[in-house]
Amino acid sequence: MKKGFFVAALVAALAAAAAAFGGNTPARSGPTAAAGPDTALIRCGRTRTIGVAAPVTGPAASIGAQQARWARFFVTRYNRANKRKKLRVIVGDTQLPDTAQAIQVAERFASNSAILGVVGPAGSQEVQVSTAPLKSGGLAFISGSATRTTLTTDRTRRGFFFRTVPNDDQQGPKVASHIRGVVRASRVVIIDSQNSYSTGLSDTVQRILSNSQVNVRRESVNEESTTDFSSLIARIPSDTQVVYIPWQLAPKAQLFGQQLRTAGKTAPIRI
Repeated sequence: MKKGFFVAALVAALAAAAAAFGGNTPARSGPTAAAGPDTALIRCGRTRTIGVAAPVTGPAASIGAQQARWARFFVTRYNRANKRKKLRVIVGDTQLPDTAQAIQVAERFASNSAILGVVGPAGSQEVQVSTAPLKSGGLAFISGSATRTTLTTDRTRRGFFFRTVPNDDQQGPKVASHIRGVVRASRVVIIDSQNSYSTGLSDTVQRILSNSQVNVRRESVNEESTTDFSSLIARIPSDTQVVYIPWQLAPKAQLFGQQLRTAGKTAPIRI
């Protein structure tokens, strides 16, 4: 993920907690803060604490490790420039795509009265399962990478969840335009990875391409558990011009690409 999206998410988390700066009421205490978000102020002292929910270890560590590094980099720069008011981040390892870990991180953050807001979670499926505990703790959470459109159209998260990255309904047309206008492909295979991020974006791109008279074949695979993609690859027609795989796990996308080439299929891959 580009650093700009993450830094923007971190800044947004700080803005969400800005009303707390200089307040005189007791520290946030979960449900109490959630009951009156427009009027409650928070005494936060000289140090403001932001939670960062990211997959620091596990299959998606290439995403989360960078998010954690950028958080610490931003805080170091901020604290160097601001002598009186300091920032601190607490990183929670969500281990995407293991949503159980995301729930545990959200619960820990919600129970920590020092945390004023949360950057993350990273994945759309993590946002979905983290909503209840973060809301119960009165915490706003801002993601720089969760794109599923319904995350912000669903009333469940209204007033609590925000993001700094375009959603599927904004990204999908750009992907479809690239496939049609730049690659000029008329025969496309879309392979989703059976999670809410991948299926949402795949649905949008498939709909736009199909409406533009592009021949689209849709496949699905569990990227987390699959190591042998041979049966999937066998179903990809040899005249396919583009294979689109909106996956979260870069190592699995690389493995799929290697096996695709080994099978003698030369269609370019878009991720």
